[in-house]
Amino acid sequence: MASAAGKSVSATGRAGRLARRALAHAARLPARLADTLEVERERWFYWLPALVSAGIGAYFLLASEPRALMAIAIVLIAVALRLTLRRGTLVTVLTGTLLAMAVGFAVAKLRTEWVRAPVLERATGAVEVRGYIELIEPRPSRGERVTLQVTSIGDLPGEATPYRVRIRSLRTLSGLAPGDAIILKARLAPPSGPPLPGGYDFARQAYYDAIGGVGYAVSSIQLDPEAAPPRARPALRRPR
Repeated sequence: MASAAGKSVSATGRAGRLARRALAHAARLPARLADTLEVERERWFYWLPALVSAGIGAYFLLASEPRALMAIAIVLIAVALRLTLRRGTLVTVLTGTLLAMAVGFAVAKLRTEWVRAPVLERATGAVEVRGYIELIEPRPSRGERVTLQVTSIGDLPGEATPYRVRIRSLRTLSGLAPGDAIILKARLAPPSGPPLPGGYDFARQAYYDAIGGVGYAVSSIQLDPEAAPPRARPALRRPR
């Protein structure tokens, strides 16, 4: 019995010593980390793009669209912490990281608001579409796909009319070029989201290209001599 009790006390003592050593190592970790970061101070700047990108990624991971005031508030809080908490390498790194990510988040939100444009709410029937050609993409089999800067779509009011639409046509009109004003009838629908979770989100890409509708032509393409002037908008990014 005495032997068992001695072994129990010995084991308890060893456990206590191990726990104290672990706590001592943990207590020294911040100082060691700070020393390591201080050595790398000249390279801190290289982390800036990654941290800003992380903030942009955080924006796109949100399940719902945040308000602009939220993005502004996050940046102001990060700036306040950065200006207030200036002691120590770790604090400097942490507040700088928060500020860089907050800027990335705010930039993503600002970009979303900057390119905001109408998107079709539902599929249409065959409607008359007028606009200016911005991009012509010949298809491998037959026909072509045209991206139009829209001037009108059927009876849609101006505030509900997408700025751009992308239309597939099985018929081609010889001599078409970007800048030509055309008229045709087409069936349109809102850009579709990813077919599978985590898949390519065409609707997101279309949003940032101000493409508010996609579809196919049900008539031949004709030049439009009575086209209204085009609307001003950021340039279309060409597909790669």
